[in-house]
Amino acid sequence: MKIIKKGKFEKTWTKRYKCTGKGHGGGGCRAVLELTSDDLFLDYEYADSITIHFECPQCTSVTKIPTNDVPDKFREMIPRDYKDWKHNQERGAKK
Repeated sequence: MKIIKKGKFEKTWTKRYKCTGKGHGGGGCRAVLELTSDDLFLDYEYADSITIHFECPQCTSVTKIPTNDVPDKFREMIPRDYKDWKHNQERGAKK
């Protein structure tokens, strides 16, 4: 097969969200944040229900976002829980 014109390959995913604390009792600071898949972590509401969340760097509130907002190929890269995500964040800060 021959490529006639190269397509666009997404190397990263970004989207803006407001810190609301949604899914965690509210209380967010309403900061507007631009997130990448590195800012997200998974949680499990039920045994078969995966949800996606982020922690606000300003107030540390956790906000749940719609799972479908994140494309499948980036969803696969999200750490499986808060503990793994936090570990990755701390390792990144030391570099």
